[in-house]
Amino acid sequence: MTAKMRSKPYRDDSRPDWEEVRVKVMRWCLRAKLLHNWTTFSTLLLATGDRPIVEDSRKDDYWGAKSGEDNLLAGRNVLGRLLMELREIVRNDPARLEELHPLEIPCFVLFGEAIPTLIKRNLPPTQNEVHGMRSEQIRSAAARSSENPSQDRLL
Repeated sequence: MTAKMRSKPYRDDSRPDWEEVRVKVMRWCLRAKLLHNWTTFSTLLLATGDRPIVEDSRKDDYWGAKSGEDNLLAGRNVLGRLLMELREIVRNDPARLEELHPLEIPCFVLFGEAIPTLIKRNLPPTQNEVHGMRSEQIRSAAARSSENPSQDRLL
């Protein structure tokens, strides 16, 4: 949320076609995140099993879902759906995720530079990945989600 608030003064600088490209960009960003944090992120995704993944939000019912009456969630939950889509690819076709090409949309750049194809490197987990995702934490997260099987909160 902090990043979103800090970006508020720059909203006029946003892409004019953001509404049309935002899902493609988010899908690409999630895959880039997975590529660079494979051990941690893929383990978290797979730990959710077949349960729904919901971005629990207080305000945003596009990317997430908001709690309503009787604690029911309402919203499009686009982020949760993208995460579930990614989970299926990790589970069934992980080789498909070894390269990530830049999106074919106008002005898909980072700091004014063209974004190159990202390639998964088969390196051992980084120290941050090892310390950030101990097996006890994974079991704890899985236990919490099984207490409330209607949703898993990853982000």
